[in-house]
Amino acid sequence: MKGSAKYVTLIILLAAIGVSFYMILLKPKIEEIKTLNTEIMKARDRLDELVFIKKNEEKIKLAIESEKAEMEKLRVLLPKDQDIARLLVQFHEFGKKNDIDISNLSLVGGAGGMNFSKARLMERPGYYEMQLNFGISENFKKALEVMKALENFPRILHIKKVSVTYGAGFRGPEGEETGPRILNFNFNASVFTAKEP
Repeated sequence: MKGSAKYVTLIILLAAIGVSFYMILLKPKIEEIKTLNTEIMKARDRLDELVFIKKNEEKIKLAIESEKAEMEKLRVLLPKDQDIARLLVQFHEFGKKNDIDISNLSLVGGAGGMNFSKARLMERPGYYEMQLNFGISENFKKALEVMKALENFPRILHIKKVSVTYGAGFRGPEGEETGPRILNFNFNASVFTAKEP
């Protein structure tokens, strides 16, 4: 009996040493290996993704260049002065938004025969600078509001000159002025328009 108790104790001692060895040394290493395997799988997936992107990068560049070439072909087909027409529409919308009538809107050089090329003042990198003249007739307070709104008009580079003349106010039946005097403002401004192809 004494001999078998020794064997049982030895077996229990060996099992305890085995469990302790597993818990202290092997289990953390197994967990580290699992973590490393997970990180390796993520890194492989990311590498596959980057390789795919790299393979398609040249195709994407070629597609972009092709699209740019197509756009340039289309720009040549479009009327060269379409941007000027857009500018005139924007001024019309500006007048409606600010409840004013814009008069004598003209481009320097005129537009005889729909040839706007004379209206070009200065070529800049990527656009043309153009001179534009227009007028409004309003009372002083409204004219100040309009001038503030013109500062935020995205196409105006700067206003070169503003000239003001007095107009008569509203006249009553006996000839006396009954309303505020109307001021006639004439603006000379530089605006930009898209560069032609």
